[in-house]
Amino acid sequence: MTNVSDSLRLLASENALEFAALLGRAGGGTGGGSFGGGGSSGGSGGGFFGGSGGGVGGGAGLAVLFFGGFGAWVIFMIIRMLIRRSQGGGISSGGVASTLPMGMAPAAMGETFGGGETARASTAVELSAGIDEIKAHDPAFDPDALITGLQASFYVVQQGWSERRPELTRSVMADAIWNAHRMQIDGYARAKQTNLMDGLAIQYANLVAASCDGHHDSIVIRFFVESADYVVSDENGKVVRGHKNMEPWCEDWVYQRSAQAKTHPEGGLLQRKCPNCGAPLDVEDSGACKYCRAPIMGGDQDWVLVRIDQLPSWEWAMANIPR
Repeated sequence: MTNVSDSLRLLASENALEFAALLGRAGGGTGGGSFGGGGSSGGSGGGFFGGSGGGVGGGAGLAVLFFGGFGAWVIFMIIRMLIRRSQGGGISSGGVASTLPMGMAPAAMGETFGGGETARASTAVELSAGIDEIKAHDPAFDPDALITGLQASFYVVQQGWSERRPELTRSVMADAIWNAHRMQIDGYARAKQTNLMDGLAIQYANLVAASCDGHHDSIVIRFFVESADYVVSDENGKVVRGHKNMEPWCEDWVYQRSAQAKTHPEGGLLQRKCPNCGAPLDVEDSGACKYCRAPIMGGDQDWVLVRIDQLPSWEWAMANIPR
């Protein structure tokens, strides 16, 4: 049986980043942020996948729920510190700690269908080439219209997180990421806490990747967001983590679909319609349409959210937009 030191070394390794990140997602950002959302500097124990950037805060609550006991909490905090160092947290150009959500490791959350990384475009030329790859088999693919629809889905995810209603986000997320999202919400409910994100507003949304590997189409939307981010006790309404100051944070959201899928002329998931039967969108926990019973959240027919990546800072995110 491995001892604690060996376990720490294992969890701090690159191969264990996603496991540690899963445990850390309970709290949000140095402003945590909601599922996929949040994370302003110094902020709360924010949401699932928290927000952009870098500080050190909460999320310990859910770690305790998983392991139990103060000793487990201490181990978890050490693990997170080791991972943060390995990823290079730090200070933004403004002299403020970069906005990594509290309780989160700066690793990705969620799984791409291909199992690998989705490379971001370095230049506008590379991005244009990726868009052309998708348009080659789907001439109706319109990145600008898609971004508009995905911004609406961003707010749906945040609403589901802050209201602790994972059923709201089932029509946005692929199976793996949604199951993790629901688990995190259940953890907050057991702890009798709620992560709130007052004033949540998208400042910018940029397409930073588009590609087709022959099996799946992939796009990455970079969200620049501002919000307050804090956790309150359900019992007395007091703030237990985070603060009510408005702070900036940013994340990359990865969407994928089958390379055989095409833009639906009558509207698909983003237009709140079943991409299989066209009925008003109503998705069961299994990911099937309640009307036609077809599985519609596996990416075979339309874009679904598969992964969320935190970014080191607002400044870094801005500097690395394809130009």
